[in-house]
Amino acid sequence: MIQRTEALPKQEESSLRFTDMRHHCPHGTTRIYENSGESCATTEYLEKYPSYGSVLPPQSLKPKEEFRAYRGKMEGITTFKSDYRPYEIDKQPRHAPEGYKPKQGVIDLGTTYKRDFNSYKVQPVVIIRPLERQQVKKGKLDTVPTYKANNRDSFMVTQEKESLW
Repeated sequence: MIQRTEALPKQEESSLRFTDMRHHCPHGTTRIYENSGESCATTEYLEKYPSYGSVLPPQSLKPKEEFRAYRGKMEGITTFKSDYRPYEIDKQPRHAPEGYKPKQGVIDLGTTYKRDFNSYKVQPVVIIRPLERQQVKKGKLDTVPTYKANNRDSFMVTQEKESLW
């Protein structure tokens, strides 16, 4: 906040109490700054940090325009392709495999299946006739289905009721 060195009117004193690090000039704007959009040439920053005469500010680290790349028509090449140019690669000589050489001597053509499962002669299957079925006894055939046989009592009750009607 700005420190008061001289007595200010009551209206300006109240405006200095509620400042948010903004500069409030005790004097009005001059004719130079009326139409420029600036309120005042002096700011709180300039009051706190005055310039030090002939000391130059540090040089800017911003790259200069002369170092910028060519701004003409783009070539359609990515930066990777433009930065890393391909170079010729010599092909490595291929290894030539040796020719086929058959093994000398007798070769055992047995497999683990033949070794583990010995073969035996297959004999023909003897045909056996099935046992003869017992013939159904000739007589009266009971054709009552199982659901009727199981629920015979309930059918009897319903038949009795129907006969009463």
